[in-house]
Amino acid sequence: MLGQWPLRVANSRAVGALLCLLLMLGVGAPSAGAAITEWTLVNPMLAQRTASSLTRYYTEVKPQKTWVRYITRNSSRAEFRVRSITTPNDTLGQLISLQLGQFRISSTTELRVALGDDLYAALLLSRNDPMAVQEALFIGDQFTHDDWISNSTGILSLDRLDYRVAPSLGLFVGLGAPESNQSWWNDGSLRLGVASPEWEFGVLAPFASGGSAVGPLRERRLAPGWGAAGMVRLQNFTARARFTGLSDAALSATQTIASPYLHSLSLQGAFGFPFETPLGPMRLSMGAGYEEYAEVCSDQNNQAVQGERLRRLSPVGDLDWVLPNENLRFSVGVADLSLRGNFTARLTNSFYFQVRAVSNNTFRKPEPFEHPFTLFLTPIIKW
Repeated sequence: MLGQWPLRVANSRAVGALLCLLLMLGVGAPSAGAAITEWTLVNPMLAQRTASSLTRYYTEVKPQKTWVRYITRNSSRAEFRVRSITTPNDTLGQLISLQLGQFRISSTTELRVALGDDLYAALLLSRNDPMAVQEALFIGDQFTHDDWISNSTGILSLDRLDYRVAPSLGLFVGLGAPESNQSWWNDGSLRLGVASPEWEFGVLAPFASGGSAVGPLRERRLAPGWGAAGMVRLQNFTARARFTGLSDAALSATQTIASPYLHSLSLQGAFGFPFETPLGPMRLSMGAGYEEYAEVCSDQNNQAVQGERLRRLSPVGDLDWVLPNENLRFSVGVADLSLRGNFTARLTNSFYFQVRAVSNNTFRKPEPFEHPFTLFLTPIIKW
């Protein structure tokens, strides 16, 4: 019953099979982590060689006259910014980004082809130049809005807009609660906030959306409300919290079930372990989460009052896998006793396409405010 405290435990065989699959896909043991460093290229001869290789690449291999003119014009008056990623097992590392003003390459494979082996290695070693200005950066994820690697000014999808006001500070507008498997079409809450690589904070406000089903998007069954959400990241540990208070906004929202329900509280904590495999880089995250939903009723004065509550304690686990060519990202995991998956394709450095799916009836029976299965599709545009 909703008024009790049921800690829903998933079918042990199903959970065991999922965890075994995650570990088998890991191929090897997790490493201690990876580090990203950005620095300026201060050696003038190395900068000249880099400009010459890039102009040759965009003239003969991948013709783009616009970039040839831009590099030729700006290489003598602007500095190259270089980013690399290193791990305990690979101290030399890999280049992940090369930037000159508005020009940027964010593919390791393309950088190897454009620069050649000798120049590629020389640029990696240039971070040891005593005159180079270095900065340690959070790893981030180039396939989501949590992207502090590509140095994008803006990131736009159907459910979120990020704008970077500084290299480590951004403003955002988001809809829904994807960390709790709720897309903006199902949740109906607007999130306004500030983000950085180490933390994120936002306020929640009601946003009327999703009252009707459209294609794969099911009608909204959760009522929106006022509240706040936050995230703190400490090295490999990430903690999230989100709460929504009771208000009349829950009663005035469009409802498709008998009684509206509010996503009143969400708490999550997980450790992430990035590691390299022959199949490409992977990241295994494991932790626990708590989700609470409250029924919203009206009293004799038509004021919103809280009814029964549903509480769930659940393991949280995700395995993220990026192909070696860095064009596809797959993710599978569990949260709130629901199986979830994510697929993102990078079509260009500025255009991605993402598909998110959640199955609420794999390990448990869906509640009245949940659909057995939800699917969300969105383009992601960066500039």
